[in-house]
Amino acid sequence: MADRYWDLFAGDGPERELPGHLLTYPVGVAADGAVTQLPGMEFFPDTQARVLGAKSDYLPPILTT
Repeated sequence: MADRYWDLFAGDGPERELPGHLLTYPVGVAADGAVTQLPGMEFFPDTQARVLGAKSDYLPPILTT
């Protein structure tokens, strides 16, 4: 269900009204704990917000990690 809702949300179609709120987050976690973005998912749809985020020059690391 979460994968289907993500496909609707991330799709190119004009329909963005989702039947629910459960979405798959577009990251993968390896057995060693490494976190990566899923292929083709550098940014969230309709934004320039990176899926994996970026280091902040304004906030201390204790707040963002």
